[in-house]
Amino acid sequence: MYKPLTMILPSVSRMQVVLVGCGGTGSFIAQDIARIAYHQKQKYFNIDITFVDFDFVEEKNVGRQNFVYREIGRNKAEVLALRYNLSYGLKIASSPMPLQKTGLCKSEAEIFIVVGAVDNNKARKEIHKCLRHEYGDYKFWLDCGNYNNGGQILLGNSFRREEKDYRLNLCKEIPYPSVQMKELIQKEKEIKVSCADAALREEQSLMINRAMATFAGQYLYDIIVKREINKYQTFINLNGCSAKTNFLNRDMWRNCL
Repeated sequence: MYKPLTMILPSVSRMQVVLVGCGGTGSFIAQDIARIAYHQKQKYFNIDITFVDFDFVEEKNVGRQNFVYREIGRNKAEVLALRYNLSYGLKIASSPMPLQKTGLCKSEAEIFIVVGAVDNNKARKEIHKCLRHEYGDYKFWLDCGNYNNGGQILLGNSFRREEKDYRLNLCKEIPYPSVQMKELIQKEKEIKVSCADAALREEQSLMINRAMATFAGQYLYDIIVKREINKYQTFINLNGCSAKTNFLNRDMWRNCL
């Protein structure tokens, strides 16, 4: 039986993180991104961060997402960027435009991470398209998707496998989320109830977004701070208070076919 694989990331001079979607899960991930950035800043390493979302805070978001009453009516990305800039002395940027129009995926940072916290396949397809035309060994996509009481976190950095072997049990290429689960970018049925409305109806657990963000934050910590990755899939089920993680392995590309 083969040992699990590991991806070791090099020391770099520039790193960039783009959070796409600042609603349910994204609003909680934003805080963890800021906390990690502040941790790195204390070690004299600054990270370029941008929060992307065109949506505005509504009353139904307060408490169920990471917003307070005084933020109603303001752009979600702008609110979170301002909050954590003031809290941690950072320089987080924000954008109300779709990811493709921001040009952020053309980043020249040696390590670039798109954190997808969107709730529809159309938005995921936009991330897929943006990364499709960009090249670099360390352009990561961390996708977070949840339903009422559970969800999945998927990490990848490549659309196709090119390495021929796994010498020393090291890994260079992890399939992108849209390769792992092709249904993420396929046309979906019309969504009649938003995540926020589902939470209001008590159809969605009040705790799922925070739980998703906690696990996603650990993935980001592994990439940004530890510079070592050993997992690429985590499936969460709050009904059973359980989580199952799949570690990097020699069959992960075969399982995508």
